[in-house]
Amino acid sequence: MKLLFASSTYPSKTEVFRAANLVLFELIQAFNQVPNVDVYFLKLNISDTDDPNNSKLATSELTSIGIHVLPSLDISYPQTRTKTWFQRLTSLFKADELDYYPILSYQTKVDKIVSELKPDFLFIPWSEQGTALFARTSIPFKYAYYGNPDPKAQKTQFLKSLQKDSHFFKNFFKKLKFARNNKRLEKIHLNLMREYHSAGNIAANDAQYYLDRNILSSHYIQNIWYPYPKHFNKLQGPSKNYQICANVGKLSATANSLGLRYLAFELLPIFEKKYPNFPATFNIYGGGKLDPVTESELKKYPSVKIHGFVDDLEKELINSHVFLCTNNATPYKVCHTRYLQAWSLKSCVVAHKDATLSIPETQHKKNALLGKNSEEIADYLYEALTNEDLRKSMEEGGYQTFNEFFLAPQIVQKILNRYNKYKEVHHGSETFQK
Repeated sequence: MKLLFASSTYPSKTEVFRAANLVLFELIQAFNQVPNVDVYFLKLNISDTDDPNNSKLATSELTSIGIHVLPSLDISYPQTRTKTWFQRLTSLFKADELDYYPILSYQTKVDKIVSELKPDFLFIPWSEQGTALFARTSIPFKYAYYGNPDPKAQKTQFLKSLQKDSHFFKNFFKKLKFARNNKRLEKIHLNLMREYHSAGNIAANDAQYYLDRNILSSHYIQNIWYPYPKHFNKLQGPSKNYQICANVGKLSATANSLGLRYLAFELLPIFEKKYPNFPATFNIYGGGKLDPVTESELKKYPSVKIHGFVDDLEKELINSHVFLCTNNATPYKVCHTRYLQAWSLKSCVVAHKDATLSIPETQHKKNALLGKNSEEIADYLYEALTNEDLRKSMEEGGYQTFNEFFLAPQIVQKILNRYNKYKEVHHGSETFQK
């Protein structure tokens, strides 16, 4: 079976600039280890996508494990699209797909790649534009490994932008325009997703979003992380200064920026009030820039330390007593790789109970301590720091959960099972005849 793995991010275990590098490497390696599966990798060089990876090193890493690397597809968008007066008039009444997914202008090029390669299976992970581009290609089985639905992500970013401008009338008209555009985006996006034979989503609540909109191929499929290869010892016993990992990842990313705002304005005030002078440091890791308002508020607390990007994040997590994640305490509820990373390192997770909406394997007092509001999260954080037996129990529970549900070979087998089931049902169809 010939599998085409297309991505705008290089799978890599040696050059890790973001979680996706590792996740994609684990997935493509797991596919390649399955007997009778030949994996071909196509890199989508999208002009507006930040990709710091060295292409030669990344390509060499993939070929060293037996992956066939195809020539990259370079994709660039014009700064503005030139439209005729008729096109502009028409767009008032009917959405133009290229306004929302400009990558569709490369449909002919990707069709040519597909016709020459003739893959049996397409796997495209975590790429909004890439998933749109391949939706209508003639491949016998297309699998989208997806995250946040595009309209949901756009709505959250829009609402976040309104915080910077409180002008009522200006915002009123902005909201009207956005509502129309978001509705159009949703219609186009859903039509494209219906082209996939199987639409897997790493957040259970987002998988349900698609099911509710009649995309019957939608299903929850676990996210993955890699098993940490080194022996390590977690911190034990009482401490003069407890270490809390309060953020990992890009500080300006939508979920992170909202989670850090919650930390600054909701959780820290309650924790400091209930447990004054408690010896703990809230460590914030990640590159990029914080929202100025959030940064100003966080800097009011001597217990907060903003580190920026660190070279060895695993070391920082191992040397933390607790892994605190406030992201899903906000209205933007998505799956986060950080939970899996924390569990893989036997970190005690403290979070909002809505983490279970995206990752149903998360269970209170089995593998995490989950509060329904900032006061409960503060209490569980204090309890985790001061009760070593409880902390160890969460560490072991999380580690077991990680190994049971979130390793790449397990997930790849689930995906291939869907392919095999589809092939059995449609075996007589033209697409599967050799």
